[in-house]
Amino acid sequence: MFQGDILILSDSHCHLRYFIDKNKSNNLKDIINFSRKNYVKYILCVSVKPSDFFIVKKYVKNISNKSIFYSFGIHPLAIKSENEISSLINKISYDEIVAFGETGLDFSLNAEIYPDLQKYVFRKHVRMANMFCKPLIIHSRNSYKETLNILREEKIHNCGGVVHCFTGNISQARKFLDLGLYVSFSGIITFSNAAKVRQTAKFVPVDRMLIETDSPFLSPNPFRGKENQPAYLKYIANTISKIKMIKIEKFSEITTKNFVDLFLKKALV
Repeated sequence: MFQGDILILSDSHCHLRYFIDKNKSNNLKDIINFSRKNYVKYILCVSVKPSDFFIVKKYVKNISNKSIFYSFGIHPLAIKSENEISSLINKISYDEIVAFGETGLDFSLNAEIYPDLQKYVFRKHVRMANMFCKPLIIHSRNSYKETLNILREEKIHNCGGVVHCFTGNISQARKFLDLGLYVSFSGIITFSNAAKVRQTAKFVPVDRMLIETDSPFLSPNPFRGKENQPAYLKYIANTISKIKMIKIEKFSEITTKNFVDLFLKKALV
């Protein structure tokens, strides 16, 4: 099924903090080694809250410094106050991160963070990304119009970024692409009820596409309902390569180039 020796995959969004909390460094080492055996060259560990960056860096530095990269930010549903990110931002070196986020807006029914506070913190993330020339990792749930408005007003084109775990339609994808953003697809695309997502993936140009696991969430088929991990990225790549009617080797090459272009050009110098 997979020509593994020439696959080069890049997981643009996962949460390694989960595996550390579950079983500390031993489990994390196993997760990373298993991903390498399954052709994952690069992993972007995405922060949900600022402490994620500091904790993951502590454990990862003893495992790998060349394939795992970090973002810094606060998920819209993890915000505690307006000043939270400002109080922590001076504690990091900007050479240690390749992106800001994940950040954005989440107006789902169970959202406990007020929309105005989410918008305020989201704008601060975009401004920091522009100030430090780092791409933004964007979370948008039930907030498509509001997310687009803020991105336009804050001039997202200056720093670029990616809309992660995209599940919108073609019209929505086109508007994000028009802002110069990448669109990332997760294991949802392998679900039997995800016809709309597959249709959107068919529309999005491969050179503007990223793939992600969002580990430990959203395991692709055939692992749906189980804990996800970066090693399962190949199932997402395989599904989309078939949708795009190109070989998985070529698809993995292009999406890894996209990953490097967006996140790693400076980091790998």
